[in-house]
Amino acid sequence: MNKYYLLSSVFFSFGIVFFIIAFINNDVEFGFFLFFPFIIGSGINSFFGLIFVFISIILLFFGFVNISTVKSNFVDYETINNNPKKSLKKSTKFAGLIFIGPIPIVIGSNWKISLIIMVLGVLILVILIMLFMIS
Repeated sequence: MNKYYLLSSVFFSFGIVFFIIAFINNDVEFGFFLFFPFIIGSGINSFFGLIFVFISIILLFFGFVNISTVKSNFVDYETINNNPKKSLKKSTKFAGLIFIGPIPIVIGSNWKISLIIMVLGVLILVILIMLFMIS
């Protein structure tokens, strides 16, 4: 297991413990707006809970970066020496969908995958609008 993942889970656990302590002391309130959870708090326990959860998210991202750099820097020299005609260049195609409010934003390295994700984003947007119109 990656050390960043372990540290992230420890910090997240500490943050949840501080939020529970703050909730018991009536220093924090939890709620939902649409499907987004939110926390309103005052006091030192809610502050430490927020700080620990924030640090855990940052450590989780460092874990992703650490894994990707280790895998991309690995080169099998024995394969290169035995087969010099083989190319080392590898291609990775990706796409991502981000919703900022109701607006879908697509990020991708390949236009075909980006187009598929764009259609998926518009489809999700239409479904969400229809669900809000019904209720």
